[in-house]
Amino acid sequence: MKNQTIAYVLKGFPRLSETFIANEVRLLCRMGLQLQPFSIKQGDALAEVDGLPDIHYLPQVTSLSATTLIRWLRVNAGQFIACQAWLVRKHPIRYLRTLGFSLRCAIRYRGRSNTVLKKTFIKEFFFAGYIAEKMLRAGHYRHIHAHFCHDATNVAWMTSLLTAIPFSFTAHAKDIYLDGLNPGDLLERKLEASRFAVTCTQTNVEFLRNRAFAPGKVRCIYHGLNTGMFVPRERSTAPKPPKLLAVGRHVEKKGFRYLVEACRLLRDRGIDFELDIIGERGDQSDAIVTAIKACDLAGRIHILPPVPQSVLTGYYQAATAFVLPCIVLDDGDRDGIPNVMAEAMASGLPVIVTGVSGIPELVDHGVSGIIVPPREAEALADAIQGILTNDRLRRELAVEARRRVEQIFDAEQTHVTLKRLFETELNHGFHAVS
Repeated sequence: MKNQTIAYVLKGFPRLSETFIANEVRLLCRMGLQLQPFSIKQGDALAEVDGLPDIHYLPQVTSLSATTLIRWLRVNAGQFIACQAWLVRKHPIRYLRTLGFSLRCAIRYRGRSNTVLKKTFIKEFFFAGYIAEKMLRAGHYRHIHAHFCHDATNVAWMTSLLTAIPFSFTAHAKDIYLDGLNPGDLLERKLEASRFAVTCTQTNVEFLRNRAFAPGKVRCIYHGLNTGMFVPRERSTAPKPPKLLAVGRHVEKKGFRYLVEACRLLRDRGIDFELDIIGERGDQSDAIVTAIKACDLAGRIHILPPVPQSVLTGYYQAATAFVLPCIVLDDGDRDGIPNVMAEAMASGLPVIVTGVSGIPELVDHGVSGIIVPPREAEALADAIQGILTNDRLRRELAVEARRRVEQIFDAEQTHVTLKRLFETELNHGFHAVS
């Protein structure tokens, strides 16, 4: 695979909430693939970069949503003029076809608003041109892959049109189910244009195959994790008071409001516990803090900032149980299989979760974890109480949780399939014209 590089198109990289992508890049590089991440935005300051290839960041631009397209172009287009001019000289027909494609998409998918264009397609055309020029000048790129099937895949698709290099993508959660991110038949067209599509749950596979003209293109590959990094800790005694742990961004689909209410019920029942909620701030941060104060739980529930994975392992090992009561929002937004849940299971923690999306693919109720109905605080409180008051159940669930992750969620195994898909593309002997 020497001198056959795969361009990885990402909206922001690396990100704390998307450590599975960074781990995927690390592992595929260790397996012998040459990957070059192209990131539209800067990554998170706390995200770990050890073991990653050098990241090519695109020029940073101002917000498009807060202004007109003409004003945005006046401020930002200058950063892209040189690469656009080079593409016009080298491949004028490709350039004009791709520009026409972006304009047609901007008109076709503008939605019900009174705007003439959906402006993001024009911005993404500039991003694609920047990446395409770098790829064609280098001469050793053979494939393009994007993570999340909305913005990043739009850019990858247009980069493919500009370079005649094939593309693929990985779809995850809200990028699949929110119609506004792929309006009309846009998702179907992406599936048709791509060489293959990967997604992280069987539930997602079924949904995408129902939308695809060639269902066989869609493959399920679990994110996986490093089972050597997340390991159980031998405990001679349980922590006092019992420590509950939840990890996730402060957004509605995590279901934290129901977890706070469940904690109130536990407190009223006389159950001793503490809860750490670790995660990035989001649109529910203030509501979560308000609910904690209203329930008089400030001494029991601790809101902690996000931490790198290397630090998070210590929280898993110090906890008694892991709780994540995810829900599906009215607009369809949801999680797939939360990687933090898999990390907790690998760390030998019993998990209490809801059965939404792909979670039951990893958690077998009563065997490798406890599944409760979403949006039901009382059922959640009952499950947590059952775990905290039954040492034998807690130990049995922890052992089976670790075994289940080793069985189907070890990244060393899951990513072999992705490596083979990429190798198949590279072995086609494709050569781009620079």
